[in-house]
Amino acid sequence: MKLYELVDGFEQVAALLDQAEAEGAETPNLEPLKDTLDSLQMDIEAKADNIAKFVRSLQAEADALKAEADRLTERRKAKQNKADYLKNYLESEMLRLDKTKVAGMLFNFTIQNNPPSVEVLDESRVPDRYKIPRVDIDKRALLADLKNGVEVAGVQLKQTKGLRIR
Repeated sequence: MKLYELVDGFEQVAALLDQAEAEGAETPNLEPLKDTLDSLQMDIEAKADNIAKFVRSLQAEADALKAEADRLTERRKAKQNKADYLKNYLESEMLRLDKTKVAGMLFNFTIQNNPPSVEVLDESRVPDRYKIPRVDIDKRALLADLKNGVEVAGVQLKQTKGLRIR
């Protein structure tokens, strides 16, 4: 059975048991319902354990994939750095020879001007009209104030819940 089916069954049997108790049913007549509730509770606990095992398995797989992605990222960076180094090396040697064009058997090499770019030497001297205002909200300070009862417009304290598997 699926977990939601077990929970539905548990709720139905619990409602029947509550109704029978409210109507004054005798204890011997309630035993089958209590046994069914106990059985459903055990099934729910077993299902929860199985779900937790599957969650751990998925988390382990996700961790392994992240580790592999990190390894591949490092490898990509190393290859890119090597390619950049070799490109800069070739350029510097061509400049040493005062050559801007070289024709190889498979490739042609040309040194040309890149598009113009801006280099900021002293940010404090740049006029304000060229600066983009940036607004950051200090959420830690907001949280502390909200916990201390300070009312702040535009925000509210939010409490969420989350499942912990231990």
